[in-house]
Amino acid sequence: MVDHVATSDAIPGGGYNWGTGMRKSGAGVEQNQSGEIVFVDPDFITAYNMTLLSVNGDPVDAHINNQILLNEKALKTFGFKDYGSVVGEKLVVASDTFKVAGVLKNYHWSSLKAPILPNVLAYRKICGSYISVHFQNKDWHQSISQIGELYGSIFPEKPFEYFFLEDFFNRQYQEDRQLHQIVSLFAILSIIIAGLGFWGMASFSIGQRIKEISIRKVLGASFQSIMLLLSKGFLKPIVIAGTVSLPFAFYGATLWLNKFAFKVDQSWDLYIIPMVMLILVSICAISASTIKAALTNPAKNLKVD
Repeated sequence: MVDHVATSDAIPGGGYNWGTGMRKSGAGVEQNQSGEIVFVDPDFITAYNMTLLSVNGDPVDAHINNQILLNEKALKTFGFKDYGSVVGEKLVVASDTFKVAGVLKNYHWSSLKAPILPNVLAYRKICGSYISVHFQNKDWHQSISQIGELYGSIFPEKPFEYFFLEDFFNRQYQEDRQLHQIVSLFAILSIIIAGLGFWGMASFSIGQRIKEISIRKVLGASFQSIMLLLSKGFLKPIVIAGTVSLPFAFYGATLWLNKFAFKVDQSWDLYIIPMVMLILVSICAISASTIKAALTNPAKNLKVD
């Protein structure tokens, strides 16, 4: 079932229609500030579920020419006091003057890599570039089929093409997805190679100390003490290596996060948990050899051929 339909000359993730100098009416040209403008019809706000902080009457009826909506960033950038008193004020966009019909809560028109820019939505009755349709997910197959039939009856000479906004918007993160896949692949390969290396190193080292282990068992050493003796020699360099690598991991993550205008904070568990996992993988890798050595009958290793 279709809930809302709107037209616009640009959509989130697809850039703006126009970037130009803007200023509060009455201010000099030298006070121009950069801003972005997008042309939308009156139903665009409802279709995209944008939050209006203030508005001059019903936003659906506010579709006369030269009316605009500002986001919060634009409100501050162009020198308006607050969203309660800005309605009815005028904004000069290039050489045109627009009347402010309301203020929208800040929204992400672009990816989280970009800061929120001063953005102006300018009303037009109908915009010809994009038709946005909001419908229920459970009926999307049927809805698209019906929309396609209706579109074909109105525009028989133009092919019906559609895409989901989520997929279109998320294309901005394609580079980060590829980086994630590459890093994940190398991380898995590193874990496998490290595990094989631990196992080989443990097998060789224990083979060199097999008689020592047997003598300790003869003298009464317990299984637990032998396991501790063999394991701590391997775990110590692993802990040292992990500790040394933490600053480099933090630095690399910081460089990547700095590409985003909006980013999460790094917490200690992002580094402690991988360290613990590395130690557990190491223990699993060397356990087979150490357990075998600890359980072997000492008489078998101490007999003289």
